[in-house]
Amino acid sequence: MRQSAKPKPSPDLAKRLKIDPERLHDELCDQPKLYYLASKQRVSAARARANVELELRAAKADVMLKLKQSSPRTSVAVIQAQVFCDETVRELEGRLAECELDEELAKALVEAFRQRRECLGLLMEQNRAEAGAGAVRRKLASTYPGR
Repeated sequence: MRQSAKPKPSPDLAKRLKIDPERLHDELCDQPKLYYLASKQRVSAARARANVELELRAAKADVMLKLKQSSPRTSVAVIQAQVFCDETVRELEGRLAECELDEELAKALVEAFRQRRECLGLLMEQNRAEAGAGAVRRKLASTYPGR
């Protein structure tokens, strides 16, 4: 049985979701790279799941074929029970469940970085508005001193 390459989840990537308001420009510059890494992790998780699905199908077909060849009169229910009880099939089903979980987590991480991008845009907009309001206040203060 071929071992599929399991994607390596990056805990550092999830830690980078936090936005430091003091480093807003740097956060904006890092966002595309972080989004790319999260997307790459999602693709790796999807590939790993697809590989395990293929291995599982092949293992089930192999068990069914062996049972049919050893006893052609075996009923479908008996074959299904044997496939269900096969150690390799059960191991692959466990790996598939893990891969599906990893893929869901990777999807959530990509969505979190998409939301982070939107938040960064809103923060930049807010900073521009505050800078504009500060300029207006300074101009008003110079035009109408003492108020």
